[in-house]
Order: sequence, then structure tokens, then C-alpha cells
Amino acid sequence: MITVVSTLAGCLLLGVTAVTAASSLRIRGRATFFLASLVVAAATIVLLVECLSLFDALTRSAILLGQVVLASVGVGAWLATGRPRLPRIARPGVRTLAETARAHPAVTVLVLVVLTSLVIGFVVVLTVAPNNWDSMTYHLSRVDYWLQNHSAMQWAGGSIRQLNSPPNAEMMVAWTVSLRGTDQLAGLVQWTALVGTAVAIFSICRLIAFPIAASVFAAACFVAMPQPILQGTSTQNDLVTAFFITSALVFGIRSLRDRSLGD
Repeated sequence: MITVVSTLAGCLLLGVTAVTAASSLRIRGRATFFLASLVVAAATIVLLVECLSLFDALTRSAILLGQVVLASVGVGAWLATGRPRLPRIARPGVRTLAETARAHPAVTVLVLVVLTSLVIGFVVVLTVAPNNWDSMTYHLSRVDYWLQNHSAMQWAGGSIRQLNSPPNAEMMVAWTVSLRGTDQLAGLVQWTALVGTAVAIFSICRLIAFPIAASVFAAACFVAMPQPILQGTSTQNDLVTAFFITSALVFGIRSLRDRSLGD
């Protein structure tokens, strides 16, 4: 029961930090606001893991306490910047969706296939233990070493992949394992990165003046590729890397185009 409560509390606190920070930066647009929230959420976890590791304090209680502090900072920043409103979520009517589907049948079919695959992938993440070679030999093993030693620093006897590979994705996996007490949610990091990368691709297409239908098609094509679909249920880190690269392009282009400090 305590693991369920800690997981829900951690997710809630992470959401508060991410949304208030993105709001304080006045990120415009629903898709880009979503991307900014994911970037802030990832940065929050990495910051916590690194800071707590300095004191050998990488534990569930310390993580939650740190999240309370960062969520309070986020709320404070939101209040100090004038309580910016969140982007409104538009709900298209059934008639509008039907007309759009008839106008773009190929895109509609592809989107339905992609949404179905994402749902199946989500179920697989929750019900099937991570089991591929890379996950078992160094992605998850380094997470377990970190949690065992209460620190993400170096330890004796680790392999070069466990010790020297870029650690950010595994730090996010470690956050899920620490709060949940098992690796049941570990695959959600890559699954979320897959969704985020698709949104980033859509945003890039819109920035270079693609129509909405073409932008959706491009994003759906990426998700439908074999590698993204297969890695979306793993605890590897390729999709996390893709997410940060595409998000950097989105905010880089917007900041240069609009001279936006928030972006």
C-alpha cells in the first residue's frame, strides 16, 4: 500500500513542478506546453538523483521530500510571475472529427493503428517484466546498484556501460523503481519518451509550415516504425535521447524565431 501511495504522490508532485514551471516560462501552444512539461519533469528527476547521490541519500523518502521542495519552488515561481493560465484544451466535436477523418482517410487509419499500438505497449509495460539483453545487462542493473548504494556515483566492479554511459534515462527509471518498489513502471520512461517524440515531430512540422494533417502523418509514421514501437516497451534509452534532441529543435527554432526567453 505504501508503494502505491508513494508512487501517486511522486507523480502528483512531479506534475505540479512540471506544469507550474512551464506556465511560469509562458510556453505558448498546447503541444509545446506538453513538451516543456516533460522536459521539466525529466530535469527535476535528474537534479534530485544527482543531488541526493552526493550525500548517499538516494532513498524513497528523500526523493519525495525533494519533490515537495521543488514543487513548492514551482508554485512560488508561478505565483511570482502572475499566475499565468494554462493552455486551453480544445475538444473537437464528433462531427468535426468525422469530417476530418473523411478528408484524410490514410492519416486516420495510420493514427488509429498508432493509438492502438500505444495502448498495447502501455499494457505490456505494466504487465510484462523488462527482459531484453541491454536492459538486463546494464540499464536496469545500474539502477539496482544505485538504489542499493543510495547513490548514482561510481562503485567498484561495474562494467564500462554501467559506470560510464550517459545516465539520465536510467535516473528516471530509478525514480520509478524507488517509488514503486519494483520495476513494474520502469518501461514507462521510454513509452512516455515515444509519445513525447511524436509530439515534438508534430511541432517541428508545424514550425516549418506543414499542414496539420501532414504533421500528424509525420509523427504517426515515426511511432509506427519497428524500432520505436519495440523500444517503447523497454528500459533502454534511445527514445529518451530522441525526445531531447527533437524537443531541443522545437524550442531552439521557436526561441530564435520569436526571440522568446521562455523557449
